[in-house]
Amino acid sequence: NWLILNYKKNSFSFTRYGWTVPKFVGNAVIRNRFKRWCREIVRKNHQNNDQVGLDINVVFKRAKKEFYKNLTYGELEKQLNKAVFKLFK
Repeated sequence: NWLILNYKKNSFSFTRYGWTVPKFVGNAVIRNRFKRWCREIVRKNHQNNDQVGLDINVVFKRAKKEFYKNLTYGELEKQLNKAVFKLFK
């Protein structure tokens, strides 16, 4: 409930990813960390989805005050993989 995937078909033969990390998530260090983690997760786990031709935007929603400061890489990876898996299934 804290992560949204928006997608639409593109005219290319590969999938493009984007991230929307608003200021309420945290300061610039935390926001850049999440973008870096997302790029790494996509690089590691979603290279086989390149033939589909989608534009996917990952949006971080509002959550409890300290939620994003305590978010771990493993939890983000699990939720992002789960969301993308549902999209391509």
